[in-house]
Amino acid sequence: MALDAAAVNSGVCIIEASPISKPPHVQYNLLYEAGLVHGPKNDHTERSKFADIVKGLALLHKVDFVVIEDYISRGGTTNTSSYEHGETVGQIKKGLWEINMPMVIVGPTQMRSFISVPSRLPDSGKQHIIDTCKNDYGFVSSGTNQNKRSNASDAFIHCIIGAMTYFHFVGSEQGELDKAKSDILLGDGKKMAGIVNSPQAFFNCDWATLKQER
Repeated sequence: MALDAAAVNSGVCIIEASPISKPPHVQYNLLYEAGLVHGPKNDHTERSKFADIVKGLALLHKVDFVVIEDYISRGGTTNTSSYEHGETVGQIKKGLWEINMPMVIVGPTQMRSFISVPSRLPDSGKQHIIDTCKNDYGFVSSGTNQNKRSNASDAFIHCIIGAMTYFHFVGSEQGELDKAKSDILLGDGKKMAGIVNSPQAFFNCDWATLKQER
């Protein structure tokens, strides 16, 4: 399960995944995908309901592992919903923690680097992500508008990242990854540590053999 959570509009995706040794490295069965609205941004009740929905979906689909896109700590003057965004993510984390759900927190730029989204695109790369989902993985969101499809597509890519992270730790053969994916998952041996070398991002993941204990 993966979440592209935000203050009002979020994406949720759940897949059943298995590894394959050639691109795209993940074979999957789609269980759920949606762009969900939980607003307006000052409505605490709607955020709480959304966190409960996420928890319920995890239980309903017997989810094994959740990827949550982290929020940007410094959003700048143009980010008018950062506090509400953080509160949404915080409630989701707490709900999943209550059911002992294994989780990993993935930085907001890691997904884009994973699929090599070009910088400075006029739509911030949203269409590129949608196209990559379709062309590389055969995923097309059923969302009723572009915003919902975009959020669900973001969540889907995070599902792929989560699946490949899990496969790494349990020793499943994934074949040779391209540089962009390898750098994000495994690190580049320089400044980029990689998700699997970031113990601070993992919670309740007993199967993850991390380099240091928190």
